[in-house]
Parts: sequence; C-alpha cells; structure tokens
Amino acid sequence: MISRDHDSYPIHKTLTEHQPEPIIHIVGTLTYKGYAPLGTPVGYAGWKILRITTTASDIITEYADGDMNYDNVWSNHETLKFSR
Repeated sequence: MISRDHDSYPIHKTLTEHQPEPIIHIVGTLTYKGYAPLGTPVGYAGWKILRITTTASDIITEYADGDMNYDNVWSNHETLKFSR
C-alpha cells in the first residue's frame, strides 16, 4: 500500500513564487521597490511599496503607510509617507 499522507499537507510558497520581480527606482541613498501582481497598472492602487534608506552604517526598510498592504499607487511612490 502506498502512503498518500504527503497529499494532505499544505503547500507553502515563498513571496517570489506568487508575484513578479519588483520595480526598483534608486534616488541617491533611497531605493524604492514596488510589488504588484502581473498586469497591475502603475497608476492603480494595488502596489506594496518599500523604501530602503542606505547610510554609511545602516540599511533601513520602511513601508508605505507603515504596512505591507497592496493599496498604494506606484506612480506616487516618491511622495508617500513611509514608516515601520
């Protein structure tokens, strides 16, 4: 008899398996990364946006609106409020 226990376990996928690579925009010490499902327009509120600040001693990652929700507009990424 063949065991089929493995068929009942949940399958976990990593973030990169669910969405395409981010859009990346670099301005001086700031790096913006925008994540959205394929086909999401840059002017649509369906993006998760991170801002990474790099200094001589730190790398700080902050999130638009202080959360990881897909509710931001990529074309506004430089004017959004970021926090942790």
